[in-house]
Amino acid sequence: MLADPQTDSIAKNEVTERIFDYVLTKSDIETASQWLDAPTPAGVNLSKAHKSGVLITICRSDAFGREYKDSMIQKILGDDQSDTATQTKLTCEAAMPDKEQKMKIWH
Repeated sequence: MLADPQTDSIAKNEVTERIFDYVLTKSDIETASQWLDAPTPAGVNLSKAHKSGVLITICRSDAFGREYKDSMIQKILGDDQSDTATQTKLTCEAAMPDKEQKMKIWH
């Protein structure tokens, strides 16, 4: 569907928004991460919301270390101080599969 040139952009955008719920394996995440700087195979450029979805997916995964996750937070959010960026960063911190991090966030 995403690669079909007959599919309209609204449908492609909706599928793109939901796809990150199904990106679970390290390979899937690495593929989605390639779309941060280039269009998806369907030609969709990720919005800030889509990129935040990729970032949250990376952060909740145990397939990547803290250093990589921090570098991706910096790459995607940079110095953005908007409410959305702040919320994304907090969500990422809370989503990390690290017991100490969860204690820090939730207590």
